[in-house]
Amino acid sequence: MSGQNTGGHGGRIEVYRCADCGSVMATFTVVCHSCMSARIEKAALGGSGRVQTFTILSVPSEAFADEAPYAYVIVRLHEGCTVSGWMRGVGSPAELAIGDEVEYSGMRGQASVFKKKVSGG
Repeated sequence: MSGQNTGGHGGRIEVYRCADCGSVMATFTVVCHSCMSARIEKAALGGSGRVQTFTILSVPSEAFADEAPYAYVIVRLHEGCTVSGWMRGVGSPAELAIGDEVEYSGMRGQASVFKKKVSGG
């Protein structure tokens, strides 16, 4: 996905932040959606958040055929923006719930990869 998160470093997910008002956006934009400033900068967030919604893919695209089944997730990061990604090894809805804590674990091509957050971590 063009404009989607392009990577992360050290468990941190790359996003965009308005230099004027601090709004955080998962994808690049020419102006801030909150204050209309053109001062948009790259930023890195911790990558932890909660699952907002998900679906299980049993018949994935060719690029992810070796990973099926897996979950495609929408995650609301604790720092305030929403990102999409996927989670390996989730084969049924019983294995993941809306509201589960997850954390960013890296990239696979253009896709953000998340994993369940370990209790106490």
